[in-house]
Amino acid sequence: MKKEVIDGFSQIKVSNSRKKVLVALDGNVLLPSEIAKITSISPSHTSKALREMEDDNLITCLNPEKKVGKLFVLTELGKEVLVCVKKYIKNE
Repeated sequence: MKKEVIDGFSQIKVSNSRKKVLVALDGNVLLPSEIAKITSISPSHTSKALREMEDDNLITCLNPEKKVGKLFVLTELGKEVLVCVKKYIKNE
């Protein structure tokens, strides 16, 4: 397993909010409000998780110039980390 995948998995594993956001974005393009609703995470915690995950290159914003209506998707690294998370979730 690549170091960047291990590092990303570590960042997801230590935060239940980040794990929920990652799973919610699996195959989806979502607004922060949609992520908050799907995951039952407060909007402020959702925003924090999105910022951290974007900094870690796990997700990307498709329209960063927008103030409202930002759309988020998984990056290739995020998809690789999601595979590890799904395996981890099965073992919980």
